[in-house]
Amino acid sequence: MKHKTKVMAVVGVLAVLGAGGVAAASGMHEGYHEWRGDRDGHKYGGRGMRMLETYDANGDGALTLDEITTERGKKFKQFDADGDGTLTLDEYQGLWMDAMRDRMVDRFQKHDDDGDGKITEDDFNKRFARMMTWMDRNGDGKIDRDDHKRRHRDDD
Repeated sequence: MKHKTKVMAVVGVLAVLGAGGVAAASGMHEGYHEWRGDRDGHKYGGRGMRMLETYDANGDGALTLDEITTERGKKFKQFDADGDGTLTLDEYQGLWMDAMRDRMVDRFQKHDDDGDGKITEDDFNKRFARMMTWMDRNGDGKIDRDDHKRRHRDDD
């Protein structure tokens, strides 16, 4: 393999690992904000509890970096289909989809107001209709630069 090809391969691997690190860091950050509890250790909250359930290997109710790294390593290996120690884009897509499933289900449930496990087109568009109402600051039925300017003037 030529030097230039090796360099490009290393850059590609670092980019994938960097993207994974950013995703992990953002997940850890989000989990931090939702992990609420009292001083006696009674924890509750969305992502924080999922993190604890996912990574607390010894069941002591606390997370260490070693526990997180070990469990994430297992997940990495699970999606490294060819076992070469790297993830291709397709392999990473599987990892990403697995990690984002809870969020996807949450979003689905936000659209499924009646809880029947189905989203109609009206259900799907309802949230955007509310957003349109909020963003259309001048009430002309469209979102344009005037709404953006008006919003910033209102904030002054």
